[in-house]
Amino acid sequence: MSASAFAATPVKTETPLHIPADRLRLAALITAAGLMGFGLILFIAANWDLLGRFERFGLAGGVMLAGGLAALVRPSLTKPGVLLAFAATGGLLALIGQTYQTGADAWQLFALWAGLTLPWALAARSDAVWTPWAIVALTGVALWHQANDVFDFKLFGPTNAAVAGLSYGNLLAAWGLALGVAASMSAARVLDAALGARRWAFRIAAILALTLIAADTVMAVFGHPNAHVAAYLLGLAFLGGVAFVLWQASRTDMVLVSASALAIDVSLICGFARLVMPNSGGAEFGTFLVTGVVAAAIVAGSVVAIMRLAGRGVVSVASQSRALSARAAVDAVRPWPVVLLSGLGALMAAIPFIVAIGTLFGAAMHKGATVYVVTFLLLPASIYALRSVRGLFAEQLATVALACGLLMLGWGLIRDMPLGWAGFVSSMIAIALALGLGRAWLAALFGAGATVGLAVALLQTFASAFVWGGASYYAIIWSVIALAGVAAAYIMRGNRDWLQPLGAPGTIDETFDTSVDATVAGWVAASLAGLAFASGSTFLMGAHFAGGPGSTVAAFGPIGLSRTVSFMMAAAAGLWLWREMPLLRTPIFGALILTFVALSFAMPSLGATALVLTAALVLRSRAIALAAAVAALWIAGAFYYNLALPLTHKAAILAGTGALLGAFALAYGARLADIAAQASRHAATSPLPMARILAAIGLIATSAVSADAIRSKEALIRDGTPVFIEMAPVDPRSLMQGDYMALRFQLPAGAMRHPPTLGPRPRAIGTHDENGVLRLTRIGDTRTPIDAKEKMIELIHKRGQWIVVTDAWYFKEGTAKKWEAARYGEFRVLPDGRALLVGLADKDRKPIR
Repeated sequence: MSASAFAATPVKTETPLHIPADRLRLAALITAAGLMGFGLILFIAANWDLLGRFERFGLAGGVMLAGGLAALVRPSLTKPGVLLAFAATGGLLALIGQTYQTGADAWQLFALWAGLTLPWALAARSDAVWTPWAIVALTGVALWHQANDVFDFKLFGPTNAAVAGLSYGNLLAAWGLALGVAASMSAARVLDAALGARRWAFRIAAILALTLIAADTVMAVFGHPNAHVAAYLLGLAFLGGVAFVLWQASRTDMVLVSASALAIDVSLICGFARLVMPNSGGAEFGTFLVTGVVAAAIVAGSVVAIMRLAGRGVVSVASQSRALSARAAVDAVRPWPVVLLSGLGALMAAIPFIVAIGTLFGAAMHKGATVYVVTFLLLPASIYALRSVRGLFAEQLATVALACGLLMLGWGLIRDMPLGWAGFVSSMIAIALALGLGRAWLAALFGAGATVGLAVALLQTFASAFVWGGASYYAIIWSVIALAGVAAAYIMRGNRDWLQPLGAPGTIDETFDTSVDATVAGWVAASLAGLAFASGSTFLMGAHFAGGPGSTVAAFGPIGLSRTVSFMMAAAAGLWLWREMPLLRTPIFGALILTFVALSFAMPSLGATALVLTAALVLRSRAIALAAAVAALWIAGAFYYNLALPLTHKAAILAGTGALLGAFALAYGARLADIAAQASRHAATSPLPMARILAAIGLIATSAVSADAIRSKEALIRDGTPVFIEMAPVDPRSLMQGDYMALRFQLPAGAMRHPPTLGPRPRAIGTHDENGVLRLTRIGDTRTPIDAKEKMIELIHKRGQWIVVTDAWYFKEGTAKKWEAARYGEFRVLPDGRALLVGLADKDRKPIR
């Protein structure tokens, strides 16, 4: 994949895109299953109280059974049926935890979810199921990693050998589990035969595993005043091993190779910086200068190594007879992950240089012309170097110098101009450099940078007319920017004459032509990232990555305008696609388009994303199409955290849209004669008996585990003794189970110092008064003798501290106000200390309903 990912394709050899009707129907069914399953999870997160708890169990269990039975009975429905059952299983498990306030760690939900649904994923043999399964499994690993507070105990806690050993074991277990999930998704003949397609599952699993290891590696040297070399070297060894395996793979995946290189680069640069910086926190010019030089060398070496792996080698541009054409030829085959690595690496390496310059000139950087003098020393030199260097290593070093100059210039513009004007000028400078440097890969990066400057300028402009801060503003601005990129790409489609005034006299310069393509590609790719950022953190990714503004302020801003803009862009995209691809003009394709358009009205970032996806399909840009598809999935997942609509409304939108699409796809399939023929051919070649056995195992296991959990909790409620414990609450929102109040119950003195053990959990022991309030006074275990007036209650170790049964109370969205009066937790306690939180009570111990 080249940096010029949006380059126009010659029209004369274009073959009209055609997707068979049965594949379109399958795509519609998978989409419908995903929407209905996600909608069910949102219903559960809303803690909808119009149904009793058993009715809610019946709803979630019924959806799970419907999906599992569809996969079991109809081979053509295996993939969508399994996907629906997979999502419903997660919802059912979350509902059990929400209803009975079990206090179980979130990682246990995800681990159980992944374990119970593994037979279904094996039955489906599809990336559409393996990808969410891998995300769920790795979310469980990440949450388990956080719950065990590895760095709290191992690196930053006491130097007790037993505790350190346990913590190192937790660290290695988390990394091993993450890499194990990724390895099971990798391409291998034996695995492919057993597991089916899972290319995207492998990519996502590997990236999440690399993120986990790299974050721990950096934390080992920067998370505490004392660097912890053993953990740091261990992390580097793991990252190096992953990179080596990816490097040696028979089918090189440049995305993962570049991701592993970035993880190693970040870890090496942070480690070196920590090594040379004094512990006092102060630093001198030379320290940062050396750090910058080393960082630049590390990034440059990574780029050269990956380009050699890609078979490109280090090309001596100066030795070519037509320097600009040779440069364009090299840039045209530079993989886009390497382009991204080069840009991020240059920014990382530039930061120490900027700090060094700031240290050298001190207060002079805050006023006067010093910043511009430094800028105009760096920029011409770096531009000259980029146009005349001999190899990739030197080119990357020159790129770091260019990044330094541009960062200095940006600082000066922000200091001396209104922010809006600074953003606009920065955008124009980025476009000028993109078109003038003669480097397609740099043009892609500058095209992306130009969108950021323009977004800042537009946001500042609109801030004077509207209330600042709403995520809807982000969606509108990035939608307009994406529209501009799509318009430019469409103008370039098969006709380059419009570039004539900008190119060399007489003929359009080949390098300039390529740079324009790359600039547009970078512009559009960055607009997709901006649209995803505007939507906020996506579902389940909060355990791995931070979110954008939509996760907290999506309720503000001109939400009606943003929805209208999104709807209009999606409608335009659908009409464009319908017009350009006559072979796809079928009822099922129309239903998919209408579904996308309908959802775009509810999701302000989705319409522009649909427009970019359409442009990529029409212009045959696979890289941009994949990026748009990933952005669309991110935006759909972020709908969970969007505060502009209640969870019940969002659930109804998703589940209702999915149900309509699924019903239409099923009815449409009944009229397709070739579906039956295709199904019979599939039946003759595929291992249906095994798939049905696996589907049945999944149904039985999920039903049995869920039923047993409900039975045991109902028995505890029935047989337990009611007691009250005093508490202190707080308010957040859960990863899957909706709004909740964080709880903290009063524990005996010294309970927090009780170390975690591998044996039986400790019990808090206390006496309850005539009002039924249990006052916890000491710590023991099941062997500790107690008298008739005392009771023991089980403690759980969670996030580095001991808690009583649970640290959360889940409630219906929008009802937080009434729970502010809570002062006591009402429990049911068995003689052996097992307990369950069944309600909250006010200061007079009256239940809050």
